[in-house]
Amino acid sequence: VGNRLNVNTASFEALTILLYAAGNCQDLAAAEGAAESIIRFRGERAKAGGRGGTADEDTAFKNEADLMKVPGMNAALVAQLRNSGTVGVT
Repeated sequence: VGNRLNVNTASFEALTILLYAAGNCQDLAAAEGAAESIIRFRGERAKAGGRGGTADEDTAFKNEADLMKVPGMNAALVAQLRNSGTVGVT
């Protein structure tokens, strides 16, 4: 979606950089942990959807409520990501 990062397909590195640069995480280790949680969660959803761990629009995050299901994510963090203008759910 334009210049937005799609959390359904973003790499670990891209998510880590965004989370850290946007000030959503206090340090690099926290940003790496949050990025890993997002990737792990979307992989688990993909496996449950019969995609063998490959995320796509049918099995990964469809909205912010789905993103908030990731361990460690909360409304404030999702709002910061949304307000950064660089993250798209789909």
